[in-house]
Amino acid sequence: MTAHRDPLEVKKQRVFGSLLAFFGLLFLVVGFLSGREPLRLKHNGMSAAGTVVKLTVSSTGNGNGRHAVVRFAALNGDSIQFEDGVGASPPLYRVGDPVRVLYRTDSPARSAIVDRGIWNLPPAFIFAALGLVCVSLGLSMRLQRLSDPLPGTSLMAAGATAASLPVSDWSPRHPRLWAIALSALAVALLFAPPSHKTGDAAMGALLCVLAGVVALLGAAANVVASVLIAGLRTAVAARSGFSRGLDAGDSGAAWAAAADDSPRLQVLLSRYAHFKRSLWVTGIVMLLMGDAIMGIEFLKHLADRSH
Repeated sequence: MTAHRDPLEVKKQRVFGSLLAFFGLLFLVVGFLSGREPLRLKHNGMSAAGTVVKLTVSSTGNGNGRHAVVRFAALNGDSIQFEDGVGASPPLYRVGDPVRVLYRTDSPARSAIVDRGIWNLPPAFIFAALGLVCVSLGLSMRLQRLSDPLPGTSLMAAGATAASLPVSDWSPRHPRLWAIALSALAVALLFAPPSHKTGDAAMGALLCVLAGVVALLGAAANVVASVLIAGLRTAVAARSGFSRGLDAGDSGAAWAAAADDSPRLQVLLSRYAHFKRSLWVTGIVMLLMGDAIMGIEFLKHLADRSH
């Protein structure tokens, strides 16, 4: 008989999942707001040559790093001076360094930023990635059903032994095939014209790279968690199995059933499965966005060549 989840635990999980999804949406909003202005300036703003005139400690409380003060001439001829919002120690610039500036013609002093290309967007990417992880993790937990089998119950028919109890895995075979196809497309677009990627094409390439980073983090977390959880399952199975009178000659299914009797272990396995799912969804969304952005730029490149 297949064991199912504790109703109280599922209720707690759904509440926690709702909170995670809510905070994930907040992160997505913050990421959108922090990236909206740099993108708007990149597409609709004016560009001008600027010069670093001095270095100063931030006057807005943005840290203890040294910030560049940049001067440039706006389109109307006004000389504008502003403090770069990004500071570092050691400083990113020296006095006299030339920089590119982006600004809006209606308010050059208030809107001016140093043009770093896609490197103006990492804060937005970080908040958006955190938001995606939290939203996908929250929805995965929120949509958990009472009828879903416990993570460890699949071991009952696997003939596992207490010394080598595998970790429950969420294995979406067909979606993984799509992930491979999307990754192959991303690699092809990375080497497709324009070979020197700037602007939107560079942003799409960065998203694909970040998707690869998420995949590596997920793989590393899986290796560490597999070792830790396998050891924990073995300990739980040994303690519960010996209390039942099991010995080394009993079947692996009996030892697996002993491990599955631990509510805390089941909660741990369930939440880890949700976490893996959230990383997978985040990586896929990044790949889709990166493929779409680079694909659009590739089509624009072909259209420009045809003209």
